[in-house]
Amino acid sequence: MQDLGDLYSLDDVSQHDKSIIFESSMRKTLQFLTSSNKKVIFIVSTPRLNFNPEKCTDIRPFKLTRKDPSSLCGMSRQDFEQDAKPYRDLVFNVLKDYPDVKVVDTAKELCDEYYCYANKDQVILYRDTVHLSLYGSDLIAQSLIKVIATK
Repeated sequence: MQDLGDLYSLDDVSQHDKSIIFESSMRKTLQFLTSSNKKVIFIVSTPRLNFNPEKCTDIRPFKLTRKDPSSLCGMSRQDFEQDAKPYRDLVFNVLKDYPDVKVVDTAKELCDEYYCYANKDQVILYRDTVHLSLYGSDLIAQSLIKVIATK
C-alpha cells in the first residue's frame, strides 16, 4: 500500500496495520458525514509517478542536442496499477458501501489506457512524484466542479 506515513488508531492503540487503520478511519469518517446528511465527494489520490517529473522540463536556456518531441513524459498504466492496487482496492471496496458518496478519480484525468502523464499539452502536471502543479490541480478541479454541479 502507498506510504501512509505515521498512522495510529485512537480506538485500538495495539493496531499497527496501516491498511486496517486507514480502512476503519475512512469508514468512520464516511459514516459520520453521510449520517449527518452531508454531501460527500471522495477524491482518489493522484497516481504516484515512478520518476522525477523535472526530467520533463528544460532547465537550461539552450541545448546542444535536440529533444525528441515525441518522447514520453509518463509512466506505464501497468506500473501505476501495480503500485496503486492495494490502495485503490481498499478505497473502492469501502466506497461500495457508501453509494451516495461521489467520487473523483484523478487517474481518469491524468492517465489514459496506456500511460499516466506528468505533462499535458506541454505543461507540467506534477511538482514532484506525488503532488500536482497548479495546472494539474486545475485539471482535477474541473472534474470536481462537474461532480459538484451534478445533483
